[in-house]
Amino acid sequence: MSRMESRGEQAVILRVGTFREIDCWVRFFSPLRGIETGFAFGGRRSRRRFTGCLDSLNHVRLDLEAPRSGRYLTLSQGTLVHRFAGLHRDMQRMGMAVNCIKFLEGAHTGADQAEPVFDLLLAALDVLNAAPDVPATFPLLFRAKLACTYGYAPEVNLCGVCGVSLSSMESGSFSWRGGYALCAGCRKRAEAGVMDNLDLSRLGLFLSGSPEEWARTGRPKPGDSNLWQVLDFFVQHHTGLQWTRGRFRRV
Repeated sequence: MSRMESRGEQAVILRVGTFREIDCWVRFFSPLRGIETGFAFGGRRSRRRFTGCLDSLNHVRLDLEAPRSGRYLTLSQGTLVHRFAGLHRDMQRMGMAVNCIKFLEGAHTGADQAEPVFDLLLAALDVLNAAPDVPATFPLLFRAKLACTYGYAPEVNLCGVCGVSLSSMESGSFSWRGGYALCAGCRKRAEAGVMDNLDLSRLGLFLSGSPEEWARTGRPKPGDSNLWQVLDFFVQHHTGLQWTRGRFRRV
């Protein structure tokens, strides 16, 4: 064969753009490839090969072809699995979904870990599409979970310096630079990048939880501003990404 083929590959469409009158490029995320860009020749007019599927945030199945030289990827056919219509009717939730997608594009590390990241992305879109209520903190929780999936998961049950269990502590300290919790003794010797008075159990639940759980438990509570700050600092420090002028940029 002069070309390599893949049939019925799952993907989420991230972006679509036109490069000729009837042709388009498609940026998508798949559990096998991570983020890829392919060309759908005739994709703007074909009602048979791409019926209703070449729109951003659609969950689709794609038939893909590529020359063995690997020069470019071609989408030969697509089938719509789920459109997430609820997102398109709610601009606030659409904004949250776009924020999650932009962070995913910035943090992407290739095909490594693509399968669990794909599952996380689908679960997040399902919640944003249909959950009765979604807290404004949802994109931050998605970013933190994605950072954990890419290998930055912190230790919150043991002191990251001496190893003592923190299970009996109602609140504690967390080094967002080091990515670990601290007992009272080690906190006194810690350098910069530490935040105090955190509900470590709640932090652990967020980092180990699912999008469905965030929708129920992710609303801020009085006095827990440190918790959200440490999540934001942790993500920025370990991924190197910061929201600036409508996009995530490396800092």
